Amino acid sequence: MDKKEFDKFRGRMNRKNIQTVYFDKNCLDLANKTGLIKDLVPTLYKGQESKNSLSFKNKPALRKYFDKIEKEFEKEMCDRRITTIHSSALLAFLAFYKVSKNAPIKIFGIDYTQRFFEVKNVCIDPRHPSQVDVVLVSSDWKNVLYLESKFTEPLEEVSSKIEVRGAYRVDEYGSKIYGDCCFFKDLGLQLEPSGNNFNIVAREGIYLDGIKQMISHYIGIRKGSNGNNEKDFEDNIGNAKNIFLASIVYDFTDIDEKLNDRVCTYGKLYNSLAEKLNKIPNDKNVHVLENLLTYQDVFSNENNKKLLSKTVKDLYKIGK
Repeated sequence: MDKKEFDKFRGRMNRKNIQTVYFDKNCLDLANKTGLIKDLVPTLYKGQESKNSLSFKNKPALRKYFDKIEKEFEKEMCDRRITTIHSSALLAFLAFYKVSKNAPIKIFGIDYTQRFFEVKNVCIDPRHPSQVDVVLVSSDWKNVLYLESKFTEPLEEVSSKIEVRGAYRVDEYGSKIYGDCCFFKDLGLQLEPSGNNFNIVAREGIYLDGIKQMISHYIGIRKGSNGNNEKDFEDNIGNAKNIFLASIVYDFTDIDEKLNDRVCTYGKLYNSLAEKLNKIPNDKNVHVLENLLTYQDVFSNENNKKLLSKTVKDLYKIGK
């Protein structure tokens, strides 16, 4: 199935019922050459097999290609969501799980020596916390970087409207965003009522879910942990002096420059959102990085490259 055929196929499918992803010929050729294809099966979602999405069969298959997976993450790695080959959570895990005091990662001149995955913060509904893919922490806990990982989402999950719960408008922090009529107008977006809720509306299709999610993460960081994270995180997050929030995306330029235009379009909207969020007074010194990070840029650093296994470098074409 080529890109044109895939676009037709995706248009016929309901995104809520099946996940799809475009695998170009080079990716499948590589999977065949390394034998990786033998350990992949069609992704199952609500009992349906996707023709365009592949997942690892099981935990041993994942370990075989991506080094030793730490015991504490075995349950998560067996979750379909994180074994799907195009999962942004899987990409984040494989890229950052080796970060430690002996193997720090440097981003914008700061060495981060610890990493935490799926960090939960209070948002609107206690049952549904804001959950950030990766949090990197400096050795003294003074600098904390929250990273939301994106892989194929900006390419696939394009829409001109997305619903937001009405509770955000009366929330202490959410009201400063969703209650400000100029906030979204300045982004080229608008809000419209939808029963007890409301919609964020764009003039054309764009990755709106990413915008909604970053706002939720911002609110979650302002409110703080929900108390269900690792003990080390809970004990020390209060020492942070500089808290950064950013989105890290995959740059598809080398695969398909035109396809990457969707990522760039999202990046421009993200940039405008970050600028607006940074103008909101806050007592936690929370700063949203105003440009998207890319996996390619972060892992162009020679020391950062060492955190990646050869298979990760080959399959994702990063850190080469």
